[in-house]
Amino acid sequence: MMLTAHSGSDGTPDNSRQFIKEMLLAGIACVEVDVRRSQTGKLYLSHDKTFWSEAMLSLDNAFQILKTDSDALMNCDLKEPNLEQSVLALATQHNIQDRIILSGAVNLAHLPDPMYLKQVYYNAESIIPHLYLNWEMTKSQIDEIIQTCHTKGIETININYRLATNGVINRFHQEGLNLSVWTVNDFAEINRFRSADVKNVTTKYAISYLYQNVVRQAMGG
Repeated sequence: MMLTAHSGSDGTPDNSRQFIKEMLLAGIACVEVDVRRSQTGKLYLSHDKTFWSEAMLSLDNAFQILKTDSDALMNCDLKEPNLEQSVLALATQHNIQDRIILSGAVNLAHLPDPMYLKQVYYNAESIIPHLYLNWEMTKSQIDEIIQTCHTKGIETININYRLATNGVINRFHQEGLNLSVWTVNDFAEINRFRSADVKNVTTKYAISYLYQNVVRQAMGG
């Protein structure tokens, strides 16, 4: 299981230099950032739509920080459409294109190469727009998601953790599909997903979870 730090994890400012640097220093495997495009074409980090300012972190600067770590990944959660090619082109300039994960408003037709499919965590609500009206997936919804994944070559589906019951996890695994779940802040739930071999868990307490695991192991737990 990979642990991804949600933007602003462990009390750091959302989409900030401090957030990325602290997560990398702590050894977190992946950091999630929210990506938008300004009116002038600059890619920048922001959850909400707002005007770009120099006080905000650009994606270019975020990639420069990521490069200080030789292994960590960055999940670029696309907050608006038509960003795929620009994000991956910028990542290629930094030679980190294989360390980028795309989630959010991903249009698979806009990927510059089919090889990037393996780096997409495809949001389930992109298949079923009203999925989160209820906190339980029906069999027909599960079947539709699975069929779409097989048809489009999607390898990993991204869903809210409350829908990821053990039965749902097992069904996706039986179909050869990976699951990424968000945003899991309960350590017992993170451990459940670890035991169930879920591919990725995104949490707002990445360092805290990592630290408590280290302490438990040191105490022989």
